[in-house]
Amino acid sequence: GSFPSSPVTCIGNGANGCHASGHGSESNSLLASWDGISDPNLGTPASSAPVGPIAFCYNCHDADGPSSIDVQSQFNSGTNFQQTSGSGALINQRHDITTADQTYSSTPGFAVSLSCKDCHSVHVDSSATHGAPVIDPDTATPLPNYSPTGSYTDDGYNISYNGGGDWDPLNPEGLPSGGFTEPDYIQFCLTCHDGTTPPGVTLSEDLINMADAYAGSGGEAQDQHGPGDGGTQTSTSGKGGLKFPWVTPADDQANLDPVNNYAAMNCSTCHGAHGTGSIFNLRESITVAGVQMTVGGGPYGTTAGATGILDEPSYFGSSTYTIPVQVPRNGDPTQQDHYWGAWCTFCHKMNNHPGKTEEDSCTNGHMHGGGAF
Repeated sequence: GSFPSSPVTCIGNGANGCHASGHGSESNSLLASWDGISDPNLGTPASSAPVGPIAFCYNCHDADGPSSIDVQSQFNSGTNFQQTSGSGALINQRHDITTADQTYSSTPGFAVSLSCKDCHSVHVDSSATHGAPVIDPDTATPLPNYSPTGSYTDDGYNISYNGGGDWDPLNPEGLPSGGFTEPDYIQFCLTCHDGTTPPGVTLSEDLINMADAYAGSGGEAQDQHGPGDGGTQTSTSGKGGLKFPWVTPADDQANLDPVNNYAAMNCSTCHGAHGTGSIFNLRESITVAGVQMTVGGGPYGTTAGATGILDEPSYFGSSTYTIPVQVPRNGDPTQQDHYWGAWCTFCHKMNNHPGKTEEDSCTNGHMHGGGAF
Protein backbone atom coordinates (compact mmCIF):
# COMPACT_ATOMS: atom_id res chain seq x y z
CA GLY A 1 0.00 0.00 0.00
CA SER A 2 0.92 3.65 -0.02
CA PHE A 3 0.55 6.52 2.42
CA PRO A 4 -1.92 7.55 3.79
CA SER A 5 -4.04 4.42 3.20
CA SER A 6 -1.28 2.41 4.86
CA PRO A 7 2.05 3.25 6.51
CA VAL A 8 5.01 4.29 4.40
CA THR A 9 7.05 1.27 3.37
CA CYS A 10 10.80 0.90 3.83
CA ILE A 11 11.55 0.32 0.14
CA GLY A 12 9.96 2.47 -2.55
CA ASN A 13 10.60 5.22 -5.04
CA GLY A 14 10.80 8.22 -2.75
CA ALA A 15 7.04 8.68 -2.91
CA ASN A 16 5.84 5.66 -0.92
CA GLY A 17 9.09 4.52 0.65
CA CYS A 18 12.42 6.02 1.64
CA HIS A 19 14.97 3.40 0.51
CA ALA A 20 15.56 2.64 -3.16
CA SER A 21 16.35 -1.05 -2.94
CA GLY A 22 18.06 -3.69 -0.92
CA HIS A 23 21.24 -3.38 -2.98
CA GLY A 24 22.19 0.28 -3.28
CA SER A 25 21.54 3.72 -4.72
CA GLU A 26 23.39 6.92 -5.57
CA SER A 27 22.49 8.35 -2.15
CA ASN A 28 23.87 7.49 1.26
CA SER A 29 21.94 4.98 3.39
CA LEU A 30 20.33 3.51 0.24
CA LEU A 31 17.96 6.50 0.15
CA ALA A 32 15.71 6.87 -2.87
CA SER A 33 16.38 10.30 -4.37
CA TRP A 34 13.68 10.11 -7.03
CA ASP A 35 10.53 12.19 -6.50
CA GLY A 36 8.13 10.11 -8.54
CA ILE A 37 5.17 12.36 -7.78
CA SER A 38 6.31 15.71 -9.12
CA ASP A 39 8.23 14.33 -12.11
CA PRO A 40 7.99 10.63 -13.02
CA ASN A 41 10.54 11.17 -15.82
CA LEU A 42 13.45 12.02 -13.51
CA GLY A 43 14.84 8.50 -13.59
CA THR A 44 14.88 5.49 -11.33
CA PRO A 45 15.07 5.42 -7.55
CA ALA A 46 18.47 3.71 -7.46
CA SER A 47 20.34 5.68 -10.14
CA SER A 48 19.01 9.25 -9.94
CA ALA A 49 21.42 11.90 -8.69
CA PRO A 50 21.45 12.31 -4.91
CA VAL A 51 19.42 15.10 -3.36
CA GLY A 52 20.25 16.96 -0.16
CA PRO A 53 18.71 15.86 3.15
CA ILE A 54 16.24 18.75 3.25
CA ALA A 55 15.12 18.20 -0.35
CA PHE A 56 14.74 14.51 0.45
CA CYS A 57 12.29 15.33 3.25
CA TYR A 58 10.43 17.77 1.01
CA ASN A 59 9.76 14.94 -1.47
CA CYS A 60 6.93 13.85 0.81
CA HIS A 61 6.37 16.93 2.95
CA ASP A 62 5.41 19.42 0.26
CA ALA A 63 2.22 20.72 -1.33
CA ASP A 64 1.55 17.60 -3.41
CA GLY A 65 2.25 15.05 -0.69
CA PRO A 66 1.98 12.19 -0.19
CA SER A 67 2.15 13.50 3.38
CA SER A 68 -0.69 15.76 4.48
CA ILE A 69 1.85 17.90 6.40
CA ASP A 70 3.33 20.49 4.04
CA VAL A 71 6.58 21.41 5.81
CA GLN A 72 8.17 22.97 2.73
CA SER A 73 5.70 25.87 2.68
CA GLN A 74 6.47 26.62 6.33
CA PHE A 75 10.12 27.23 5.43
CA ASN A 76 9.44 28.97 2.13
CA SER A 77 6.66 31.45 2.80
CA GLY A 78 6.02 34.49 0.67
CA THR A 79 7.32 36.84 3.37
CA ASN A 80 10.76 36.90 4.90
CA PHE A 81 10.87 38.93 8.11
CA GLN A 82 14.36 39.42 9.49
CA GLN A 83 14.96 41.74 12.42
CA THR A 84 17.44 42.54 15.18
CA SER A 85 16.07 42.29 18.70
CA GLY A 86 16.73 44.76 21.48
CA SER A 87 19.47 42.46 22.78
CA GLY A 88 21.20 42.43 19.39
CA ALA A 89 20.12 38.90 18.51
CA LEU A 90 19.22 38.19 14.90
CA ILE A 91 15.64 36.97 14.69
CA ASN A 92 13.30 35.82 11.96
CA GLN A 93 10.12 33.80 11.62
CA ARG A 94 11.38 30.24 11.32
CA HIS A 95 14.19 27.87 12.15
CA ASP A 96 17.26 28.38 9.98
CA ILE A 97 16.93 25.48 7.56
CA THR A 98 17.21 27.39 4.27
CA THR A 99 20.52 28.69 2.94
CA ALA A 100 19.23 32.27 3.00
CA ASP A 101 18.21 32.05 6.66
CA GLN A 102 21.46 30.38 7.67
CA THR A 103 23.44 33.09 5.89
CA TYR A 104 21.43 35.79 7.64
CA SER A 105 21.79 34.28 11.12
CA SER A 106 25.46 33.33 10.88
CA THR A 107 27.98 35.45 12.77
CA PRO A 108 31.78 35.50 12.34
CA GLY A 109 33.11 32.14 13.47
CA PHE A 110 29.61 30.69 13.86
CA ALA A 111 28.21 29.52 10.53
CA VAL A 112 24.73 28.23 11.27
CA SER A 113 24.30 24.52 10.52
CA LEU A 114 20.88 22.98 11.10
CA SER A 115 18.91 20.34 9.23
CA CYS A 116 15.73 18.28 9.58
CA LYS A 117 17.71 15.29 10.87
CA ASP A 118 18.95 17.29 13.87
CA CYS A 119 15.42 17.36 15.31
CA HIS A 120 13.79 14.30 13.73
CA SER A 121 14.52 10.63 13.45
CA VAL A 122 12.27 8.88 10.98
CA HIS A 123 12.72 5.57 12.77
CA VAL A 124 11.89 6.91 16.24
CA ASP A 125 8.52 8.07 17.52
CA SER A 126 8.08 9.88 20.79
CA SER A 127 6.19 8.07 23.50
CA ALA A 128 3.21 10.40 23.07
CA THR A 129 -0.02 8.74 22.04
CA HIS A 130 -0.12 10.60 18.74
CA GLY A 131 3.42 9.46 17.82
CA ALA A 132 5.54 12.47 16.80
CA PRO A 133 8.82 11.59 15.05
CA VAL A 134 10.90 13.87 17.25
CA ILE A 135 13.89 12.96 19.39
CA ASP A 136 15.95 14.50 22.14
CA PRO A 137 18.64 16.09 19.92
CA ASP A 138 21.25 15.71 22.68
CA THR A 139 20.82 11.95 22.99
CA ALA A 140 18.94 10.87 19.83
CA THR A 141 16.49 8.99 22.05
CA PRO A 142 12.68 9.26 22.09
CA LEU A 143 11.17 12.16 23.99
CA PRO A 144 9.14 11.37 27.09
CA ASN A 145 5.63 12.69 27.48
CA TYR A 146 5.33 16.10 29.10
CA SER A 147 4.71 15.93 32.85
CA PRO A 148 3.93 18.94 35.08
CA THR A 149 6.37 17.46 37.59
CA GLY A 150 9.13 17.01 35.02
CA SER A 151 12.48 18.78 34.87
CA TYR A 152 15.22 19.75 32.43
CA THR A 153 18.61 18.34 33.46
CA ASP A 154 20.77 18.51 30.33
CA ASP A 155 24.04 20.45 29.94
CA GLY A 156 24.46 21.23 33.63
CA TYR A 157 20.92 22.49 34.26
CA ASN A 158 18.45 21.21 36.82
CA ILE A 159 15.25 23.14 36.16
CA SER A 160 12.04 21.86 37.71
CA TYR A 161 8.86 22.56 35.76
CA ASN A 162 6.89 22.79 39.01
CA GLY A 163 7.35 25.13 41.97
CA GLY A 164 5.20 22.88 44.14
CA GLY A 165 1.59 21.87 43.61
CA ASP A 166 1.30 23.55 40.20
CA TRP A 167 -1.40 22.43 37.78
CA ASP A 168 -0.89 20.72 34.43
CA PRO A 169 -1.06 23.30 31.59
CA LEU A 170 -1.97 20.56 29.09
CA ASN A 171 -5.14 19.90 31.10
CA PRO A 172 -6.21 23.31 32.45
CA GLU A 173 -8.76 24.18 35.12
CA GLY A 174 -11.57 24.97 32.71
CA LEU A 175 -11.67 21.42 31.30
CA PRO A 176 -11.63 19.07 34.28
CA SER A 177 -12.13 15.98 32.10
CA GLY A 178 -8.47 16.23 30.99
CA GLY A 179 -6.78 13.43 29.10
CA PHE A 180 -4.48 15.52 26.84
CA THR A 181 -0.87 14.41 26.33
CA GLU A 182 2.05 15.79 24.30
CA PRO A 183 5.76 15.08 24.01
CA ASP A 184 7.94 17.10 26.37
CA TYR A 185 8.75 19.98 24.03
CA ILE A 186 10.56 21.86 26.80
CA GLN A 187 13.09 19.04 26.86
CA PHE A 188 13.12 19.06 23.06
CA CYS A 189 13.62 22.81 22.53
CA LEU A 190 16.04 23.57 25.36
CA THR A 191 18.56 21.04 24.08
CA CYS A 192 19.52 23.66 21.49
CA HIS A 193 18.38 26.75 23.39
CA ASP A 194 20.52 26.19 26.49
CA GLY A 195 23.82 27.55 25.21
CA THR A 196 25.22 24.10 24.34
CA THR A 197 24.15 22.75 20.97
CA PRO A 198 23.86 19.03 20.18
CA PRO A 199 26.44 17.27 17.96
CA GLY A 200 26.40 18.55 14.38
CA VAL A 201 24.41 21.70 15.15
CA THR A 202 25.83 25.23 15.06
CA LEU A 203 23.62 28.17 15.94
CA SER A 204 24.14 31.91 16.03
CA GLU A 205 26.59 33.13 18.65
CA ASP A 206 24.05 35.62 20.03
CA LEU A 207 21.20 33.10 20.34
CA ILE A 208 19.21 33.88 23.49
CA ASN A 209 19.71 31.21 26.15
CA MET A 210 16.17 30.13 26.99
CA ALA A 211 17.33 27.76 29.73
CA ASP A 212 18.85 30.70 31.60
CA ALA A 213 15.56 32.57 31.20
CA TYR A 214 13.65 29.58 32.55
CA ALA A 215 16.05 29.14 35.47
CA GLY A 216 16.18 32.84 36.31
CA SER A 217 19.95 32.98 35.99
CA GLY A 218 21.82 36.14 36.96
CA GLY A 219 19.33 37.16 39.63
CA GLU A 220 16.43 37.54 37.18
CA ALA A 221 12.98 36.21 37.96
CA GLN A 222 12.03 32.89 36.42
CA ASP A 223 9.76 33.04 33.37
CA GLN A 224 6.13 32.95 34.44
CA HIS A 225 5.38 30.89 31.32
CA GLY A 226 8.21 28.64 32.51
CA PRO A 227 8.87 27.45 36.07
CA GLY A 228 8.10 30.83 37.67
CA ASP A 229 4.77 31.51 39.39
CA GLY A 230 2.24 33.59 37.50
CA GLY A 231 -0.74 35.36 38.94
CA THR A 232 -3.55 33.71 40.89
CA GLN A 233 -6.76 35.04 42.36
CA THR A 234 -5.00 35.59 45.70
CA SER A 235 -1.57 36.78 44.52
CA THR A 236 -2.51 39.59 42.12
CA SER A 237 -5.22 42.14 41.60
CA GLY A 238 -6.07 44.01 38.45
CA LYS A 239 -3.57 42.08 36.37
CA GLY A 240 -6.20 40.94 33.91
CA GLY A 241 -7.87 37.57 33.76
CA LEU A 242 -6.90 34.58 31.70
CA LYS A 243 -9.43 33.17 29.26
CA PHE A 244 -11.22 29.84 29.28
CA PRO A 245 -10.02 27.06 29.40
CA TRP A 246 -7.16 28.39 31.56
CA VAL A 247 -9.93 29.31 34.01
CA THR A 248 -13.51 28.17 34.51
CA PRO A 249 -16.24 29.90 32.50
CA ALA A 250 -17.40 31.67 35.67
CA ASP A 251 -13.93 33.04 36.43
CA ASP A 252 -13.56 34.02 32.79
CA GLN A 253 -16.67 36.19 33.04
CA ALA A 254 -15.39 37.69 36.30
CA ASN A 255 -11.93 38.44 34.79
CA LEU A 256 -10.21 36.34 37.46
CA ASP A 257 -6.89 34.58 37.22
CA PRO A 258 -6.68 30.84 37.99
CA VAL A 259 -7.10 29.60 41.53
CA ASN A 260 -3.66 27.95 41.31
CA ASN A 261 -0.42 28.38 39.37
CA TYR A 262 0.40 26.26 36.33
CA ALA A 263 3.63 24.36 35.78
CA ALA A 264 5.93 25.39 32.94
CA MET A 265 4.10 25.50 29.61
CA ASN A 266 5.15 23.37 26.68
CA CYS A 267 7.05 25.59 24.22
CA SER A 268 4.87 24.34 21.36
CA THR A 269 1.77 26.01 22.85
CA CYS A 270 3.00 29.39 21.61
CA HIS A 271 5.71 28.58 19.06
CA GLY A 272 5.45 26.77 15.76
CA ALA A 273 7.75 23.81 15.18
CA HIS A 274 9.10 24.91 11.81
CA GLY A 275 8.05 28.44 10.91
CA THR A 276 5.04 30.76 10.92
CA GLY A 277 3.97 34.11 9.53
CA SER A 278 5.16 35.85 12.71
CA ILE A 279 8.66 36.51 14.02
CA PHE A 280 9.99 34.25 16.77
CA ASN A 281 7.95 31.39 15.26
CA LEU A 282 4.91 32.69 17.15
CA ARG A 283 1.88 30.66 16.14
CA GLU A 284 -0.82 32.35 14.05
CA SER A 285 -3.47 30.26 15.79
CA ILE A 286 -3.39 28.73 19.26
CA THR A 287 -5.30 25.75 20.63
CA VAL A 288 -5.39 24.99 24.35
CA ALA A 289 -6.65 21.55 25.40
CA GLY A 290 -8.64 21.27 22.19
CA VAL A 291 -10.16 24.78 22.52
CA GLN A 292 -9.52 27.14 19.62
CA MET A 293 -8.49 30.48 21.14
CA THR A 294 -9.48 33.88 19.73
CA VAL A 295 -7.91 37.32 20.03
CA GLY A 296 -9.55 40.32 21.69
CA GLY A 297 -11.17 41.05 25.01
CA GLY A 298 -12.99 37.80 25.61
CA PRO A 299 -15.80 35.50 24.48
CA TYR A 300 -18.58 36.96 26.65
CA GLY A 301 -19.71 40.03 24.75
CA THR A 302 -17.13 42.52 25.99
CA THR A 303 -18.04 45.93 24.63
CA ALA A 304 -15.95 46.84 21.60
CA GLY A 305 -14.00 50.05 22.08
CA ALA A 306 -13.71 49.78 25.88
CA THR A 307 -10.38 50.89 27.31
CA GLY A 308 -7.51 48.45 27.47
CA ILE A 309 -9.00 45.26 26.06
CA LEU A 310 -7.67 45.29 22.48
CA ASP A 311 -10.94 44.43 20.81
CA GLU A 312 -10.89 46.62 17.70
CA PRO A 313 -13.27 45.20 15.07
CA SER A 314 -10.39 44.50 12.67
CA TYR A 315 -9.43 41.40 14.59
CA PHE A 316 -11.69 41.00 17.64
CA GLY A 317 -12.86 37.39 17.92
CA SER A 318 -10.59 36.07 15.17
CA SER A 319 -9.04 32.61 15.64
CA THR A 320 -6.01 33.59 13.56
CA TYR A 321 -3.67 36.49 14.07
CA THR A 322 -0.39 37.45 12.40
CA ILE A 323 1.82 40.09 13.98
CA PRO A 324 1.21 43.31 11.99
CA VAL A 325 3.80 44.72 9.63
CA GLN A 326 5.42 47.93 10.80
CA VAL A 327 7.36 50.46 8.70
CA PRO A 328 10.43 51.64 10.60
CA ARG A 329 12.45 54.73 9.76
CA ASN A 330 14.39 53.02 7.00
CA GLY A 331 11.12 52.43 5.18
CA ASP A 332 11.45 48.64 4.91
CA PRO A 333 8.21 46.90 5.95
CA THR A 334 8.90 44.28 8.59
CA GLN A 335 7.65 42.85 11.87
CA GLN A 336 9.35 44.73 14.67
CA ASP A 337 10.63 43.25 17.89
CA HIS A 338 8.23 43.76 20.84
CA TYR A 339 5.32 44.85 18.65
CA TRP A 340 3.20 41.86 19.59
CA GLY A 341 -0.09 43.63 18.85
CA ALA A 342 -3.06 41.54 19.91
CA TRP A 343 -1.15 38.25 19.81
CA CYS A 344 -1.04 37.93 23.61
CA THR A 345 -4.83 38.27 23.76
CA PHE A 346 -5.22 34.72 22.49
CA CYS A 347 -4.96 33.80 26.18
CA HIS A 348 -4.77 37.07 28.14
CA LYS A 349 -7.28 39.85 28.69
CA MET A 350 -5.96 43.38 28.90
CA ASN A 351 -7.81 44.76 31.94
CA ASN A 352 -4.71 46.37 33.42
CA HIS A 353 -3.39 47.84 30.16
CA PRO A 354 -5.56 50.94 29.67
CA GLY A 355 -5.14 52.70 26.37
CA LYS A 356 -3.04 49.98 24.75
CA THR A 357 -3.73 49.33 21.07
CA GLU A 358 -2.58 46.83 18.50
CA GLU A 359 0.10 49.20 17.22
CA ASP A 360 1.83 49.81 20.57
CA SER A 361 5.10 48.14 21.52
CA CYS A 362 5.33 46.03 24.65
CA THR A 363 7.96 46.56 27.34
CA ASN A 364 11.22 44.63 27.51
CA GLY A 365 9.70 42.73 30.42
CA HIS A 366 7.38 40.91 28.05
CA MET A 367 10.03 38.55 26.72
CA HIS A 368 11.89 35.47 27.94
CA GLY A 369 14.11 36.54 30.82
CA GLY A 370 12.37 39.90 31.11
CA GLY A 371 10.75 39.27 34.48
CA ALA A 372 7.18 39.92 33.32
CA PHE A 373 6.62 37.05 30.93
